[in-house]
Amino acid sequence: MYNTKIRFIFMSGCNSLAINSRHVRVRKISPLLLLVIAIILPIRIYGDPSQPPVAQPEVLSLDQCLSQAFQNYKMIQEDEKNVVIAQEGVHQAQGAFLPTFGVSLTSNDSDVSKEIDYSTGALAQDYYTGGVNGTLPIDVSGGRTATLKLAKLKLASTQETLRKDKQTLTYTIINDYYQVWLAEKELGVQQASYNDMDLHFQSIQYQYQAGKASKYDLSQAQVQRDIIKPKILSAMNTLALNKLQLATDVGLPKEQGFTVSYDDSKLQIPNEADVQLDNLLATAYQNRPEMRQYFQNIEMSKVQTQIDAAGYKPNLSISLAYNGNNSNLSTNGWYPYWTLAATISDIFYDGNVTHSKVVQDKTAVEVNSLKEADLRDQIRLGAQQALQNLGNSIEQTRANQSSIDLARETLDMDQTRYTAGLATTIDIMDDEVSLDTYLDNYYEGIVSYLLARANLDLVTGKD
Repeated sequence: MYNTKIRFIFMSGCNSLAINSRHVRVRKISPLLLLVIAIILPIRIYGDPSQPPVAQPEVLSLDQCLSQAFQNYKMIQEDEKNVVIAQEGVHQAQGAFLPTFGVSLTSNDSDVSKEIDYSTGALAQDYYTGGVNGTLPIDVSGGRTATLKLAKLKLASTQETLRKDKQTLTYTIINDYYQVWLAEKELGVQQASYNDMDLHFQSIQYQYQAGKASKYDLSQAQVQRDIIKPKILSAMNTLALNKLQLATDVGLPKEQGFTVSYDDSKLQIPNEADVQLDNLLATAYQNRPEMRQYFQNIEMSKVQTQIDAAGYKPNLSISLAYNGNNSNLSTNGWYPYWTLAATISDIFYDGNVTHSKVVQDKTAVEVNSLKEADLRDQIRLGAQQALQNLGNSIEQTRANQSSIDLARETLDMDQTRYTAGLATTIDIMDDEVSLDTYLDNYYEGIVSYLLARANLDLVTGKD
């Protein structure tokens, strides 16, 4: 892999030095040019020692950005709250199977006397009734069981929504991160080109002062150097915008300075796409949140039908109460008694409300079933596009690798021809532009490959 280029080109009438990150070539240099290098190069490398050191921006890793984005992204926070709500819905449905307990105290004032003590026949018009009771529902209709199942399905669907939003956010952050990295690389290429052109201009300037270069050569070198300035400005603006986008999606302070880090030299790009469409589709149909939610929606519609159909069936409950009657609220004189009751209730007619609900639920099942083919087609289209993008990025990156090597060889040849008086400054400049273009395309190919990989994870529903 190729790192950002570090090139310094110095040319005199018959001598040249070219230094590249992967290619070093040294020729004999004239004493005058050597003096220029000795004065200028340390200043360019080390800067002005009288100035205080500049604080380096924080280097953010991709994992850091993802972690902070998950913490700060409002939609993820909302999804997590919805999961908690759905979990409580499951707890409520489970509670419907448990007995309920209560206490009661009633004050009675009647114009008819009531026997409050069956053992003595004591009567009273004003009396109190109190006690404790418990009721256990019996799910003979299956409605409570279906309600619990529906609550669990809603929880699972809510969790899939959280998965989907996390996967989408992951791809967004990956895209933002590598776009910043690409912008930094492209800015570095333009800055390196400007430095090369500036040093070449200074070399021509000293030659011109020594009578070894023409005014035209000097003007050409200056123009070729200065036309790079707008490109640097454009690259700086692109980098600033990409950083702002990353900071916004991650939730970083907009004024925070940072840079990103990725070692492309460790990237191993295969000769061709190493995944097959059938495998992608099989994984996607199984793991995609949308596909899981589709089946969950089908099941929820069926369960809702069971819940509404339970309205046709009777309800049964068993209650046990321990009560007492007394003519006053003193602790003495209460007549206690136990009551065990089984209650069954049913609705004979409800204006066809239950029937209408059941019809609606069955129709909803049919409607949801119609969506499967369309959903599978969308997933298949996304998988095919992701696979094509992966293959294209591999070919693009490999082609640019070869082009970079060829461009460097051409530059070396023209430098040799220049020293022999067989090439012009324009030839060298054209070679520089070609090399810069191939380097930019190479970095773009790397980002395309990384994003294609990330898109495959998104298409297949990988967490």
